[in-house]
Amino acid sequence: MLVAGCGLRLALPSPGTAPRRDVAARSVRGDPIEVFRCGQEAGGVLVVGGMHGDERGGAALVRELTIRLACTDGGGALNVMPVLNPDGLYVAARANARGVDLNRNLPTHSWVPRPAHGGWPMSEPESRALYDVLVRANPAFVISVHEGTEPLVDWDGPAADAAQGLGACTGLEVRRIGALPGSLGSLVGVDWGRPLVTLELPRAASSLPVETLWATYGHCLLEAVGQPGSGTRLAGSAPRRGGHARPAWRWCPQACW
Repeated sequence: MLVAGCGLRLALPSPGTAPRRDVAARSVRGDPIEVFRCGQEAGGVLVVGGMHGDERGGAALVRELTIRLACTDGGGALNVMPVLNPDGLYVAARANARGVDLNRNLPTHSWVPRPAHGGWPMSEPESRALYDVLVRANPAFVISVHEGTEPLVDWDGPAADAAQGLGACTGLEVRRIGALPGSLGSLVGVDWGRPLVTLELPRAASSLPVETLWATYGHCLLEAVGQPGSGTRLAGSAPRRGGHARPAWRWCPQACW
């Protein structure tokens, strides 16, 4: 079910609690790398934003997701990392404070040694934070939010259906680019064989108010979280045959707190 927008009234459960905020690690300059969690179990969904600091719209959209969630009792974990690269975000730079592209620094079979890729896989604290969350949360589905000169929906691993659904919702082209060395898509989709979808927002997203970003893409992000294989479903939608665990979160049409 595609949610029509923030004004849609859903049959939601009673108000829950705010997602748990943890600090996964500290950036090169010591800023916290936050992860917001619903549910106790492994599996479910991981949403990552702000991997590149010059993609402020993607970070703002994922941050808004954490504000509009309320955790409820049940399974189906959801983990959200709104800003993986706080140092880069502060100065609107793609790389981290040491000039390393975090999306080329993960421990993939395809990693290649280049200055922008780091001295070795996971040489950066931000990359180690992401890897640690991946291992601990063990998500069944990963969504990575970026911005690009070519706005589109990309995927790695067995996520073609999820990518098509997100493309239909956002109106963006669905195109497989191919996983790059040391990238999240290469690690999760290629090496681990798990579904990962990358939402590449238009480059202009960085200059848009967060209210506009949410009105345009928020409902689509929520629908992507509820795709088959994610281990959760959108609150208020009909349960899928076979019965995923009840989600440990719900969506608030306006900020929950």
